[in-house]
Amino acid sequence: MSLIPFISLWVIIFFLVLYVVMKAAVRHGIDSSHTYQLIQKYIEPNIPEKAERGPVDQETFNRIYETLNEQNFLLQEIIKTPFDNIYFVKTKEEHFFVQVGEGVTLIDQEDVKDEWKQWMERL
Repeated sequence: MSLIPFISLWVIIFFLVLYVVMKAAVRHGIDSSHTYQLIQKYIEPNIPEKAERGPVDQETFNRIYETLNEQNFLLQEIIKTPFDNIYFVKTKEEHFFVQVGEGVTLIDQEDVKDEWKQWMERL
C-alpha cells in the first residue's frame, strides 16, 4: 500500500470516529445548553432565589449604628445579606452596603458587586 492512500484512509477513519462521538455526545445532552447549566451551577455566584432579611447580632448592630451616627445618618434598618460581612443599610435619605471587619466601611455605589445588586432587587 502506498503512502497517500494509507494517510487518506486514516484521515477518513479519524473524522468518521470524531463525527460518531460528537453525534452521540449531542444525543445524550452534552451540548452548549448543558455546558451553560454547569457553568451556572458551579462557576457563577450562587445568589439565593429569594432575598431574606437575616437577623443582625447586637454587637454588629451597635458597631454599624455608632459609625453611621458619627456620620450623621439617621438609621432606619440594617439587613444582613448572605454575603460575608456585608450588610444592607437603609436610612431616611438613601440606602447602601457596609462591610463589617475590624471597622465598619461604607461601600461606594461604584464598588457594589452585581450579585449584591441582584440580591437587593429581590428584597
